[in-house]
Amino acid sequence: MPVTRVGVGQYTLDGKIIESADPLPRPRNDIWDALEEILNYTPITKNELSEFGQVVRSFTHAGVTPAQMKESAKEYRRRWPDVDLTMHALERWFSHMLAQTKPKRKVAVCPECGVAEGAGHAADCSKVSRPPEPTLRRVVPRVPKGSGSGFVAPALRR
Repeated sequence: MPVTRVGVGQYTLDGKIIESADPLPRPRNDIWDALEEILNYTPITKNELSEFGQVVRSFTHAGVTPAQMKESAKEYRRRWPDVDLTMHALERWFSHMLAQTKPKRKVAVCPECGVAEGAGHAADCSKVSRPPEPTLRRVVPRVPKGSGSGFVAPALRR
């Protein structure tokens, strides 16, 4: 028969109530364990336990993994080595720090001139976009005034 909790510090086992000062152990929570490892301390007071639980709940709700938490903490400490990392700071800056750890997109390099695509090309590269050759504008002769129909082509109006 499983052990069930009846009240604070009271459990039933085989139908008998057992009083215990120590609560039954809970199953391990990977997020909680990772947070303890990252911060290098275990919460003891009621307030610490409550705050720890709120942060763990926030990370769990967001679907965060312990590995992501560790990456974010590592980036936080790299960026701000003189600032203490707290559970609230990790939660506040989590997404921003995790985004910084993602590999940057590789930029394609022109095989001919070695310049990154989008940054222009070397002057002697065949991929240099040159302005089009100027074309001669077709000149339409003006019709002298008073020479007849009064029609003036739209291109000739000014």
